[in-house]
Amino acid sequence: MTTSRIPVFLITGFLGSGKTRLMRQLARHFAGTGASFLVSEFGVGGIDREVIGPAVVGGLVSGCICCKGYEEAILELDRLSRGKNSGKLPIEIFIETSGASDLWGILCELRSDLRFLRSFDLQCVLTLVDCATGVDSRLSIPEWESQLRYADLVALTHIDEIRPQEVSERIERTRSVVQTLAGDGVTILVAPDMAEVLQAMRSTRHREKKNLDEAIQTEQLDRGGTHNALSLRHGELRYTSIPVSGRHDLNSLLGLARALTCFNPSMMRLKMLVAAEEGNDCYLVQVVSGRLQPPERIAQRGSRAAQGTVYAIDSLAGPDQIRPLVELFLPDVVPVK
Repeated sequence: MTTSRIPVFLITGFLGSGKTRLMRQLARHFAGTGASFLVSEFGVGGIDREVIGPAVVGGLVSGCICCKGYEEAILELDRLSRGKNSGKLPIEIFIETSGASDLWGILCELRSDLRFLRSFDLQCVLTLVDCATGVDSRLSIPEWESQLRYADLVALTHIDEIRPQEVSERIERTRSVVQTLAGDGVTILVAPDMAEVLQAMRSTRHREKKNLDEAIQTEQLDRGGTHNALSLRHGELRYTSIPVSGRHDLNSLLGLARALTCFNPSMMRLKMLVAAEEGNDCYLVQVVSGRLQPPERIAQRGSRAAQGTVYAIDSLAGPDQIRPLVELFLPDVVPVK
């Protein structure tokens, strides 16, 4: 291994597993140190960059890097490696994949792309698993299984949202499924804080090339030789991005979230980042698989402080279904041009 290559940490996990929250914590921890952050979002108009902090996100990829966003991601990595985005060379790079990404497809590309191999060293693949939603509802989702099968490190999240009497059983069930998919050798962290995750990522080496190559080749045969077979499913998903101006109270946002989940009880992903009624803060309200997550209040600075976005990914509800409800609960919706 050449020491001149830039270390890369890949952070993945299904929709709502806590990737953006972790990236926000890492960005604050590494502020001004030379670490760079690359964010991949399904579709265009997502809000992860704003949630993490636009000043610290070195690059934004509009699309899953397992398929149509891959080339854009490589170009962004090249810009970061040459200090084009920030004016300084990065000492390490953290990449957040989209929640719908196929980890197998990403690794197939990275492990054969000389543009990546010449300049970067994939140090660790971290997969976050949402324990509150439960693993049994995810077992039929190929992308979710792929994210676990090729993980070097797994962190169990959202445990504080589980009823106390169910915590032990839920953790053990999740451990069992993770070990079945990822293998007994995978390291599993339970409700870790940012410092624990960072220490584990730096002490966990990416899988030995020979063993991982064998697994990748085996799956390639199973999939009929197509690198991005799962990416064909992405065309079935509908994404919605609706700009919202003005300030709104939390009850209006929660009412909108509940109304949307009444329309589709299994709403795949909903994120709302909207200016709070006072101060420079924004409310972050999220729904994952029909489950409303605890809202957050996030400090925002600059021109976007009084602007917001309602962003959704779903196989059923699209802009035509979502926009009327947004206009009902949030009257300051930016008109369609």
